[in-house]
Amino acid sequence: MSPPFHSFHLHKLCYAFMILLPGVTILTATAIRTNNGGNETDRLALLAFKEKITNDPQGVLRLWNDSLNFCDWNGVQYGRRHRRVTTIDLESRGIASTLSPYLGNLSFLRVFNLSNIFQGEIPLELGRLFRLEILDLNGNNFEGKIPSTLSRYSELTFLSVANNNLVEKIPDELSSLSKLTNFQIHVNKFTGGIPSFIGNLTLLETMSAAYNHLVGSIPDAFGQLRNIMAIGLGGNNLSARHRYDASSSSTPAAGS
Repeated sequence: MSPPFHSFHLHKLCYAFMILLPGVTILTATAIRTNNGGNETDRLALLAFKEKITNDPQGVLRLWNDSLNFCDWNGVQYGRRHRRVTTIDLESRGIASTLSPYLGNLSFLRVFNLSNIFQGEIPLELGRLFRLEILDLNGNNFEGKIPSTLSRYSELTFLSVANNNLVEKIPDELSSLSKLTNFQIHVNKFTGGIPSFIGNLTLLETMSAAYNHLVGSIPDAFGQLRNIMAIGLGGNNLSARHRYDASSSSTPAAGS
């Protein structure tokens, strides 16, 4: 990928000085990009992520090294204006690992799709990704709780932690995800009831909490979800005593 306009001319300027002053070290275009503070932070965060990989059957991360600029690494996209990482998409690559907390340094990240066989706990540091719009951790082996720090995602529209081994209650802190349209937590080991704050997520279009260990009544708060198109709650121990009026929905709330 061609260096930015200003980097190209700086490279030429350094070359001119080399002719006039022999022995002066040349700052190449590659070094300029690497030594940029934000770019270097992103590069190191990605390398810390790679260091924890225990299995990469497709060799996806084989070229995550200095032979390529990190913006050209497999599964990585970046913003052309600021040249910071905006997307990590490693869906269904068979990669096995735990998640490095240094991923929280990717402060321009907007899309994080990691449907593989990752394990361990979801790092609290992911809550620092305040620009994140899509977080897809579906189909891994994550355990422990949903970190309450994920409540900082003011721009998040899609959240999936489905098909993992997550436990305890659905955190009340997630009530701050006011832009959420798709919420998937099915096939985990969540306990407790469905929190009433669900009714405050007024942009929700789909929600799936099926096949957990949820108990109690289906909250009337579902009636506040005017954009809802599908709700999945089957495979729990829920009561239909308070029945959601699904007249505007294509799927019954208590579908089992």
